[in-house]
Amino acid sequence: MSNAEVFSTFVKGRRQTTQKIETESKTAVFLLYSILDVRHSILKTLMNDKLNMVSKPHMTNGRLTHLWYALHTKSRFENVVHDGLAKKSLEVFLPKVLVRSKRRDRKVMIRVPIFPGYLFVKTDLTPHEHIEIVKTAGVVRFIGNKDGPISIPQETVESLKIMVSGNQPVTTGQRFKKGDRVTVVSGPFTGVSGFFVRYKGKGRVIVNIEALGQYAGVDVNEDDVEKLPKIFA
Repeated sequence: MSNAEVFSTFVKGRRQTTQKIETESKTAVFLLYSILDVRHSILKTLMNDKLNMVSKPHMTNGRLTHLWYALHTKSRFENVVHDGLAKKSLEVFLPKVLVRSKRRDRKVMIRVPIFPGYLFVKTDLTPHEHIEIVKTAGVVRFIGNKDGPISIPQETVESLKIMVSGNQPVTTGQRFKKGDRVTVVSGPFTGVSGFFVRYKGKGRVIVNIEALGQYAGVDVNEDDVEKLPKIFA
């Protein structure tokens, strides 16, 4: 074989090798982009699922609408949650009523929440705002159902605002009914869980603790007792 033929064969071989490398490179790049595209699709789906789990913003005629919602707070954290939400520039309403202090050493009138453990916040429920609300110190959850938070009618909130704006007495319903699962959150019986029995008068209530088919009752201050959420009852 002449030198020219050897050189021609060498060049042909190099060309085939180069073409093979280019083909393999294109294939590798194609597979890489395919993997990245699939990864992007998965992440997008997961993110959308996560956002759907948080909430769905309320829309009216294609525009976001701010509505009132009820928030459940930790025991005696109503003021903490109120201040925390206010600092985030959110409109929040904690209805309070003027009552006489039950402490023996204080004969003064004080304002206490009408609905212990609850307050109202106005929001459009965008995912970002929803998260900002629920991560506020003292917040337990929005009040709603499996489909999400349930809005409170504007007229209900306005009526409450009118009721608490003056110094006139406001009558509220009893916090407990017979058979409610309750827990003692303050005082010498802190940590005791049982069933509400009845109101004894003068701010006292009777709570029964059942065990071995029998029960024991404790007489505690009404303000030291909280109703357990149904999930724990």
